[in-house]
Amino acid sequence: MNPEEYQKLAARTECDQWMALDRMATYRPYEDVHPRQLESKLIPVRANHAAIGIAGEAGELAAAIERWIYYGKPLDVINVKEELGDLFWYMAEMCNALQLDMGDIMAANIAKLRKRYPEKYTDELAAEENRDRAAEREVLEAVVDPTYVDEQASRND
Repeated sequence: MNPEEYQKLAARTECDQWMALDRMATYRPYEDVHPRQLESKLIPVRANHAAIGIAGEAGELAAAIERWIYYGKPLDVINVKEELGDLFWYMAEMCNALQLDMGDIMAANIAKLRKRYPEKYTDELAAEENRDRAAEREVLEAVVDPTYVDEQASRND
C-alpha cells in the first residue's frame, strides 16, 4: 500500500471535524450566561489543553525512560521529577476544567484497584477475562460524580 492510498483510507474514518469545532465553539453550559459564568464556556478548551499537555508530558517521561533502558544513558531523575510534576499540573488543570476533585479521583482509583485485586496484584486477576468491568465502574461511580459534564452538555442540546 502506498502512503497516498493509506491517507485516503484513513481519512474515511475521521470524525466530522467541523462538528467537533462547532461543539467546542458553541458549548453553552447555561441558557443565559451571567458575565461571571463566562469562564464555564471554556470547559472544552481547557479540557483539550489539559489532554494535549498530558499526552506531551507522558511522551517526555517515556523518552527519559527509553534513554535509560534502551540506550544505556544514566537515568535523569531530576528530569523524571520534572515530567511527573508537569503531568500533575496538567491533571490538576483537567480536574479544574471539569470541576472534579483530584482527591476523589485518587480515592476512586484505589477503590477500583481494591475491587480488582482484593488482596494484591496477580497475573490471574489482571487477565482481561477475569476482570469485572461493571463492578469496577460501580465502585468508581460511588466515589466520583461523572455527571457534571454530561449535565452541562445536555443543557446545551
